[in-house]
Amino acid sequence: MPYSQRAFHDVDIGNGHAREGCTPGTREKILKDIEEWADGVSSVQTLGYWICGMAGTGKGTIAKSVCDTMKNRKMLAATFFCSRQFPECRDHSKVIPTIVYQMAQFSPSFGRELVTILEGNPDIVSKPPNEQLEMLLIEPWIKVVSTEGVHPFSPIIIDALDECENIESVLSALIPGIQDQRMPGLKFLLTSRPENHIYRHLNAPRRLPAESQVEKMYLHNVEESLVQGDIAIYLSYKLQDLNIAQVEMNKLIKSSGKLFIYAATLVKYICDPDFPDLASSKVQEMTSMNSSPDKNQTQDLDQLYTTILKKAIPGRLTPSQRKDYLDIIYTIITAGRPLTCSVISELLVIQQKLVEATISRMQSVLYISDQLIYTFHASFADYIVTGDRSGGMYCNEIEQHTLLSHAILNHMNNLRFNICDLPSSFLADKDVPGIEGRLKNINDTLDYACTFWGYHIARSNGNKTLMKGLENFLENKSVFWIEAMNLMRKLSVCQENIDYVLQVCISILGNLM
Repeated sequence: MPYSQRAFHDVDIGNGHAREGCTPGTREKILKDIEEWADGVSSVQTLGYWICGMAGTGKGTIAKSVCDTMKNRKMLAATFFCSRQFPECRDHSKVIPTIVYQMAQFSPSFGRELVTILEGNPDIVSKPPNEQLEMLLIEPWIKVVSTEGVHPFSPIIIDALDECENIESVLSALIPGIQDQRMPGLKFLLTSRPENHIYRHLNAPRRLPAESQVEKMYLHNVEESLVQGDIAIYLSYKLQDLNIAQVEMNKLIKSSGKLFIYAATLVKYICDPDFPDLASSKVQEMTSMNSSPDKNQTQDLDQLYTTILKKAIPGRLTPSQRKDYLDIIYTIITAGRPLTCSVISELLVIQQKLVEATISRMQSVLYISDQLIYTFHASFADYIVTGDRSGGMYCNEIEQHTLLSHAILNHMNNLRFNICDLPSSFLADKDVPGIEGRLKNINDTLDYACTFWGYHIARSNGNKTLMKGLENFLENKSVFWIEAMNLMRKLSVCQENIDYVLQVCISILGNLM
């Protein structure tokens, strides 16, 4: 059964680290309220609990801390941490299978019932989420409850709903299941930003008993003095080796407002491991930034991100050189999955040392793990693709996807018959001697191009030149593309790319009518 291991709460997400929970001594009241709800000793008796907050308010770290506590108490049934950075963590079709896979480890009885269902219906994992929920979660869980009785409350935690594509298809099945109490003994802790398409599903359309509702906690409405107290603990802990004067520390605390991501980014910027001798001057720089209480909720964070970008991109550049720097950043933000410096270099036809230098200068918002480049927080991507926030640093997503679509189609011109030089068509790929070495003919850039060309074209402007390039690829290279995808054991991804192209064609036809 396919599932997403990266969506587990405690896996290595890069750089040899798991997701971080709350700093000891912070968010204590919020964590206590959630833990009492999970235990069933709270005045809140709902089976669902939604932590809602704008980007950077600490939803993910709270969710991680709850996961750790519940796991230590052997109460945690399953987790799914959505992330737009990883394809398998933003895929709505993986949510239910990943949850039930973990539940099978949590409850052996559930696992046995699940195996029986999968043996009789092996294709159920390819069905829509409503059918997955019914057959993979509700049906086996009800059988366990009917024979063993209701277990003590076991939480299932799904973080960052807003970072999962088409999450509505999951919520439209899951929330009625919670409201109708079809999974007795299971509780669901959900987190997301306050987005309408999520709120519509979590807001009951009819009067329901208290336990059938979804409790709502709005992090951005928590009293600022409480949040500031927690941020003071966090910054004092993280910056304790710098001997910062209290008056300067107070300025850093105040500038963070209610945003933990602001404080976390401050720490990464000030404590850059490549420039430890600049820490004191960076503190002075940050405390001298203008910040006023009447600013909107993202303005201070935007100013911080702008400062980091201006420091990273040298001032005396020609327009062409400045574009190269920004295209590197834009490519990281718009890529279908994390990329290496060499792949970015080849796609953009930019020297790899320039890509590496750019990433090195951006270590407060980007990091490298296993040679792949990641963003620390989704709020940076939000900033860079919103013109009103990023100004001259703005990334027009459609234009960038169009640029990458052209680059990808150009690289796929390298596809050819028998690209891996196999000695015979009478041998299965797996039986070819030295097949792993031969696969190196499909380098990382061509691998990415073959896997994500449809993803980028579907998000492009679909101009005539691009459509002509797509037509040329389909006429002359599509068979070689399928051959390469088969060699890489990615045939299932072919359908995804074809679906993307169909979306583009339907959109173009719609505009012509």
